[in-house]
Amino acid sequence: MALAGQDLGTFLERSGLAKHRPCLVGASLGGLSILMSDAARGVASAIVLVDITPRMELAGVHRIVSFMQR
Repeated sequence: MALAGQDLGTFLERSGLAKHRPCLVGASLGGLSILMSDAARGVASAIVLVDITPRMELAGVHRIVSFMQR
């Protein structure tokens, strides 16, 4: 997981996106990658996390899956 965070930080720097202070949106593993990336959190103007929870409820899971499939 830490490597995913490092990869994201490296991508933001090398692509030049970091200087534009992007809004980062991460769903599930992507959201965890943002949280694990010190670089991403340092340059993002905003972070939107979707589908990250320590405890899942079945109704909520179905709602998220339905939304993501649109």
